[in-house]
Amino acid sequence: MKSKNIHFLLNFAVVIALSLTVAGMWSTNALAAGRKTSRAASPSTGQIVINEFLASNDFGLQDEDGDSSDWLELYNAGDSAIDLSGWSLTDDPAEPQQWVFPDRVIESHAYLLIIASGKDRRSDDPAKELHTNFKLSAGGEYLALFTPDDLNQPVDSFDPEYPQQYTDISYGRYQETQHRYFANPTPGAANDETGAYEGVATGVEFSVQRGFFDEAFTVELSSETPDAIIRYTTNGDAPSETVGDVYGGPIPIGQTTVLRAIATVPGFVPSPTNTSTYIFPAQVAHQPAKPTGFPATWGWYNGQQTPADYEMDPSITFHPDYRDTIVDDLQTLPVLSIVTSRADMFGSLGIYAYPLKHGREWERPASMELFSADDPGFQVNAGVRIHGGTSRNPEKSAKHSFRLYFRGDYGPPQLEQAIFPDTHIESFDKLVVRANLADCWVFGTASPL
Repeated sequence: MKSKNIHFLLNFAVVIALSLTVAGMWSTNALAAGRKTSRAASPSTGQIVINEFLASNDFGLQDEDGDSSDWLELYNAGDSAIDLSGWSLTDDPAEPQQWVFPDRVIESHAYLLIIASGKDRRSDDPAKELHTNFKLSAGGEYLALFTPDDLNQPVDSFDPEYPQQYTDISYGRYQETQHRYFANPTPGAANDETGAYEGVATGVEFSVQRGFFDEAFTVELSSETPDAIIRYTTNGDAPSETVGDVYGGPIPIGQTTVLRAIATVPGFVPSPTNTSTYIFPAQVAHQPAKPTGFPATWGWYNGQQTPADYEMDPSITFHPDYRDTIVDDLQTLPVLSIVTSRADMFGSLGIYAYPLKHGREWERPASMELFSADDPGFQVNAGVRIHGGTSRNPEKSAKHSFRLYFRGDYGPPQLEQAIFPDTHIESFDKLVVRANLADCWVFGTASPL
């Protein structure tokens, strides 16, 4: 794979031009039901159904380890208890016995909760939790329940897959023959049909696509969902049903702006957040060293605060050799715009404020856009973490690498884009936005290049 120069631009509420040596600047659709199949119950199977599940659990039920794991629930609609010994659950159509039940009985008109944690725990003791050896994909996947007597035909299934899932919103049976999303998950109990959503609001469309600009303009927002209320933000925060301004007409854009928007409709799941970055290169080239509302330091190291560095280097931007061309030069490379809230980046639990922290606990929701002067590119929602080893230390470098994760929790389970056109690889679970440390100007002992 050939090396590729990419103009990395990091966005929060305003464009922050940080230095990255690799490139010179760092800067609905109606309710998706999923195809559901099941067979008629026989005396040996009763009427066992997959009644409800949660595939993106953030603040909901915690398992015995204190983890917010995925979960699913079976319901016995029959009049007799059913012995589930040898029955199986799977998310792989080629492996019907992926996870086999121990000696458990589900009583008539009763519910059985199974934690889809991947921890693979099976116990005959009804007081113990059951844990599958697989997790549920929020991006949608196959899910089926089998008896040991027939591994060709599931008792109940989502085939080929259930639809996209949303954080802390469950999905399950509605009025026996339908399936809907539920605002109030009810693990181990009857589904709360009063909180059922009719569908998912379609995403917000922007009249002006992301890109570079040198004159003021206006942006109009729209959604195909009738009577949708559109909320938007320009400070980097993700809008919600309670966060952001209600759209009432064209939005004026006269400086570098990150515009984020969702559509909400009573009785519908809010649309995914759409984001568009509008860059005014003249402003980026001369943005302030201490922008209003941003912290003056970036974390701690050995008891000392690390000074923040937002501006482009004035010795470059005002140098006689570059000052007349810097604005045009900024538009010659593609832009990677990573957008997240100031709190998630710099706050009391912000990843930049604590760059030495690792793991999923220190991953934050974000938007990624990749575009150039002649191509609006694409936008995708993802998770972002700090990446690296010693480069995480603010003492070594105040400007850190990032790792982007593509999961069903945020949007598509994988990024499907030709990021590197010189290769055949077009599917990514994660990407690393790497800021060099050694052999780089930011490291005091770097050797001459």
